[in-house]
Amino acid sequence: MRGPDAMPPSSDKNSDLRIFISYSHADDSDFVSRFAEDLAKDYKPKRSIGTDVEVVFLDTPAIRAGKNWEQTITDSLQTCRVMICLYSPSYFNPGFHGKELEFMLQRREAFTKLSRSTEDAPIIIPLLWESKKWLPDALPPRVSKIEYAEKEYGATYGEKGLRYLMQVGETKEYLKFVAAFVDNIISIEKQYAVPAFKPDCSLEAFPDPFETKILLAGSTSQTSKPSVGLALRSAQFFYVAASREEIKPIRKQTEGYGVNGGIDWQPFHPDTKRAIVHMCTEATGAEDFIYENATLCEDLVANLKQAENQDKVAMIVVDVWSLSLDKCYLLIKPLDSFLSANYEILMPMNDGPERLSENALQSTLLRAFPNRYVMPNLSDYVTWSSSASDFSAKLRQALWRAQKRIEGKKMETLPPLHTKRMEPPTVNAMAGKLDSASPS
Repeated sequence: MRGPDAMPPSSDKNSDLRIFISYSHADDSDFVSRFAEDLAKDYKPKRSIGTDVEVVFLDTPAIRAGKNWEQTITDSLQTCRVMICLYSPSYFNPGFHGKELEFMLQRREAFTKLSRSTEDAPIIIPLLWESKKWLPDALPPRVSKIEYAEKEYGATYGEKGLRYLMQVGETKEYLKFVAAFVDNIISIEKQYAVPAFKPDCSLEAFPDPFETKILLAGSTSQTSKPSVGLALRSAQFFYVAASREEIKPIRKQTEGYGVNGGIDWQPFHPDTKRAIVHMCTEATGAEDFIYENATLCEDLVANLKQAENQDKVAMIVVDVWSLSLDKCYLLIKPLDSFLSANYEILMPMNDGPERLSENALQSTLLRAFPNRYVMPNLSDYVTWSSSASDFSAKLRQALWRAQKRIEGKKMETLPPLHTKRMEPPTVNAMAGKLDSASPS
């Protein structure tokens, strides 16, 4: 499995590659891509490298779409100078990233043998993508002795992880982290000139260190099962909310809407000036779920099916005002006829003095959910909340409802579609539901 001899550094274009990022594709790819870009931006001037030179490799869907994607990844692994492993709960589940890590482990071992060193070169650098508390108590044997930094890069990173640092908008602390981390990479590559490495087999043939062979009772064959991580509960969040510019034609009060829309929306502004992502992250963590910020794409149903196949809860948080925009309406519309056990829709309702008229609310909801809206009680399908504390409590309930449906512990089904149109609830009736609803 291991190439007995290390090759001299390559002279092809891959010789410019310095950093290989290993991550689970179940994690938020947008934040991972941004991190890769920021690393390269800080690294290049410190090493006098031109801006057009690729120094960071990231295994993206675009690469997987190519004909020779496996060879592209292999070439990068052969010549990169360091590998960064983004530690998250998903990272320790079986996947192709495990084979990438095993390749680098064997490359490191070959260098240790070649240099007759008593210590392994620190060319594999783990980072806490998520908080340490979400990682397995015991890491898999192949990585258990690789140390990872906790406090060296700041208190927030050490406690919450890198993704949290990026997500909450702590720009100064994040950029300080990147600069310090790049300095560490440069120090390592200057001290350890690990030559290129050519294995005697394909990358696909490498074992996955996150799989273990389990002999099933009454069976003579061995089946690969994940060694860790299956007991962890995950929740993906999808935010359907317009940006401040997009919402201006719809409503006068726009202060609660962010520059980008979605995660920076403040649904209970001005009473609570907290972004929706912070509220959801906090409530999710309080229930011991792993929070995942899902990328909202045009095919939301496909996203939900993928989450269901991975046994993940999906929370769809929607701004009612934004549904008046075609962009948001078209995202939600397919859910009207899509049944799945794993998702819930939550709609924070805090209009303040600017309140949707009864006709506007009815027409907006009827347009988005023409089938669902005919039910006697729309709250069977949509969870309403009237304050930050109310939203937090109901979100926590929604997480467990969906989780129990996934696990099959409680046989719940979504209300069936009705063919006979019912009288839509009035604004006053809906407000009454909000006022009277209390978490159990």
